[in-house]
Amino acid sequence: AENAFRLENIGKEVDLLNHTVTVSVDHLSVFVLSNSQPQVSKATSAFAGGDIEVFNFPNPFNLQTKTVDASQGGGFSGAAFKATIRGTMLRAGIPKGLKGDVKMDIYSVTGERVRTIRYGDFQNDVVPTSGNYLFFDWDGRNDGGRDCASGVYIGLLKVGGRKAFVKMALIK
Repeated sequence: AENAFRLENIGKEVDLLNHTVTVSVDHLSVFVLSNSQPQVSKATSAFAGGDIEVFNFPNPFNLQTKTVDASQGGGFSGAAFKATIRGTMLRAGIPKGLKGDVKMDIYSVTGERVRTIRYGDFQNDVVPTSGNYLFFDWDGRNDGGRDCASGVYIGLLKVGGRKAFVKMALIK
């Protein structure tokens, strides 16, 4: 009804060795297994900022499938991981102790909201007291599943009661 995916964190088991995911649900609804869940970095230096920071790479970006490396973008000394994405990867620095609903609203420069991505409710076990980085991607699609036009987009990331902005350029 909300045209949004919600992250289920209860009753799931991820087996990286056998490449399986096991979940238990108590409702009858549509669900999707997606790789767009933010990944918490195993950073060699934890995020030490006092407010949320968000950055995307590559920027500008296209809608081609590409492999990105977490070390891209400079200024990040965390352990690298590689991900294959369509669009752009976002890196968010989350201050220590901050928890709550994580949501990204993406707007065109005319102020039209084109996409809302809800990532769920992060608790202290996901964002530890030392602070950390989250990585997630935007595939360049709008809420209707259609590709967005070339142009500049503004991302508004909200975590709990805090927010940060990022400017992204899509070039087809």
